[in-house]
Amino acid sequence: MKNKRVNANIFRQALLLGSLLVLPSVVLAAAGHDTKKEPAAMEGMDHSKMKMDGQGGAADGHWLAPEDAEKQKNPVAASAASIKRGRNLYETNCASCHGAQGRGDGPVSKTLLPKPADLASMAGQHPDGNFAWKIANGRGLMPAWKGTLSEAQIWDTVNFIQSLAAANGRSKKSGEMGAMPGMDHGAAASKKSGDMGNMKQGEGGMDHGSMSMQGGTAPPDARDPHAYANGYDFGPLELRMADRKSFKSLLVDNLEVMRTKDNTSAEYDLQAWYGRTYDRVVIKAEGEADDGKLQDARTELLWGHAVATYWDTQLGVRYDSGQGPGRTWLAFGIQGLAPYWFEVDVAAYVGEEGRSALRLDGSYDLLLTQKLVLQPRVEMNFYGKSDVERGLGSGLSDVSVALRLRYEIRREFAPYIGIERAAKVGGTADYARAAGKEAEETRFIAGLRFWW
Repeated sequence: MKNKRVNANIFRQALLLGSLLVLPSVVLAAAGHDTKKEPAAMEGMDHSKMKMDGQGGAADGHWLAPEDAEKQKNPVAASAASIKRGRNLYETNCASCHGAQGRGDGPVSKTLLPKPADLASMAGQHPDGNFAWKIANGRGLMPAWKGTLSEAQIWDTVNFIQSLAAANGRSKKSGEMGAMPGMDHGAAASKKSGDMGNMKQGEGGMDHGSMSMQGGTAPPDARDPHAYANGYDFGPLELRMADRKSFKSLLVDNLEVMRTKDNTSAEYDLQAWYGRTYDRVVIKAEGEADDGKLQDARTELLWGHAVATYWDTQLGVRYDSGQGPGRTWLAFGIQGLAPYWFEVDVAAYVGEEGRSALRLDGSYDLLLTQKLVLQPRVEMNFYGKSDVERGLGSGLSDVSVALRLRYEIRREFAPYIGIERAAKVGGTADYARAAGKEAEETRFIAGLRFWW
């Protein structure tokens, strides 16, 4: 009996082991798996005709213009004058997102998702009509420019973008791929899909013997930047690297008429600068006039230095004029774009006779449409000590909260209307009441905002 039990156990173990070995074969056979079967060709997939875009992806996976727009001919010749006009338009309207060289690395690009397109890589790979249609119609975060730019200006911009191809040493159109040394695609196509056994060195599609490997002595002209440009240069582009080009700007943020219940006055607020990316001269001016006389004015001459992507420090002098004696201050501040697109300007001042001051200014542009913009703005002034001659008390001196709605006929020119609530606080309010003036008032505003 004992031997029978042992034999039965051995038989059961052998049966279990055999089942484990045979079961996978049965499953594979049932599934119709044939390890020697060649993979079936993907129907409708002709790799020889797959059109690639300028960024290395299949064109069908990217933003495409309609076929008739793609075929549209550029009516503006790509002359040096047209490219220069396009460059000016690009720097004004496009560079903040797409970058100065079209690489999609503008200062605003870090906050955008998806990222702006790399136009420098796309230049020369897409037809003029493709770029023109996308500029005119926009998509997502990219605005439609056909209501802002004329048709000729759009084509000038296209000519500038296409001129970036020369800077990248390209002239081939979308889908054209140069032959790779040692790769015979014609012969490779004759091989059966999945048949690797026929691929030998010196035969078929891949000749490893003719593929040159990196190494060896560098050619004598290896450090010549033009030696391998294939005859291309920058053409009409005036390329200046890094911080070598000076720019200038003038922004008249407010030029307005204010109406209260018993008075009408005018006010201005502007800023101008000239310089380069990191260092520039800055002029700020703000003031109010009534009955043809300057009531209160602040003018600053500053040196601005970029300390971060969106922030400049500023150092210089400030001069107060208008009613009362003039005051001179040493100024130090920081100005820039805070997270969530808040414009911030904060400055501290040290004056004669131990005077000190602090000014806070913040605003936000809320786009109701591409042309209609609502801007709330808050401004506060603090003083370290009273100035009786100019009617200023110590501590918080005045606060103003304004709401302006502007319509951008062009981005550079926008009329607006608004309302402002202004209040003098503490000792400054006491001086105003003693002079027979209101300490608090509501102002209705109409004005212009323009920049260049």
